[in-house]
Amino acid sequence: MMGGLTQNALSLVLSDELNDEYFQHLKQKLRDYNRQVAPWMEPPDALPLNIHLKDESGRVVGGMAALTYWGWLVIKLMVLDDAWRGNGIVKRLMQLAHAGAHRHRHCHARTHAYRYATAKPDH
Repeated sequence: MMGGLTQNALSLVLSDELNDEYFQHLKQKLRDYNRQVAPWMEPPDALPLNIHLKDESGRVVGGMAALTYWGWLVIKLMVLDDAWRGNGIVKRLMQLAHAGAHRHRHCHARTHAYRYATAKPDH
């Protein structure tokens, strides 16, 4: 028995569909729960910090999506087209992000970076 309901009352569905609406719904449920049980953990001053990187024609070639809260710059996503890599653009993005975070009165930064091999797999 789970929370007054039998497990038979639940329906579990496996899906490989990417559904942003469903993801946002689950995210909101988690936020609601966290606010209920630990309201002090909600970052009350979370501010978005985004950098748009466009070429001369106005085409988006990369950018960064981040948040600032609790004294931190938290980089959620950073993307740069292959043609622009290797010439210091990422360093400039990071410098601009840090400057923006300082403007929001935040001084620490956190991100996770992954570098993928460019060779295609044999299979």
